[in-house]
Amino acid sequence: MSVAVSAPGKVLLAGGYLVLDKNYSGLVFGLSARIHTISTISASETGAIVVRSPQF
Repeated sequence: MSVAVSAPGKVLLAGGYLVLDKNYSGLVFGLSARIHTISTISASETGAIVVRSPQF
C-alpha cells in the first residue's frame, strides 16, 4: 500500500526551540513551496523504518 503526501514549506525567522517554553514565542512564515513524498508500507524482519524521498 502506498500513500502520497504533500506538506507546505515554512521559514522560521525567530524562536527556534524556545517556542517549546510557553514564555516564548516565534515568528514563522508559510511558503508556496511544498515537499512531496510517497510512503510505502512493507514487511521488515528487523522492524526498521526506511524513508526515501527523491527531493533530498
